[in-house]
Amino acid sequence: MKRIIHLSLAPFTVIPLIFTIVFIINLFSFPDLWIPLETMFAWVLYVVLMMIGLISYFVVHIFYTDRIRSDKKTLWTILLFFGHVVAIPIYWFLFVVNDE
Repeated sequence: MKRIIHLSLAPFTVIPLIFTIVFIINLFSFPDLWIPLETMFAWVLYVVLMMIGLISYFVVHIFYTDRIRSDKKTLWTILLFFGHVVAIPIYWFLFVVNDE
């Protein structure tokens, strides 16, 4: 059951990264936008709420798992808070997928 939950988190860990890349590309092509800015900013709220949920889940996972050494738990927590868009897919791949 735990494995199914962890595998179902896969799309949610990648969506913020993809959204950030699309948002930046869209902003750099400003006069000829292929997605209207109103639509992009409307989706920002949903992505931010998703990120808050993912960060909360993974911080709890950090302190309940034995796969991460105790001296690295604080480092991963800081990485999730400050580098969340890139750190969440990396953390999910390294520690959550194969968590038994």
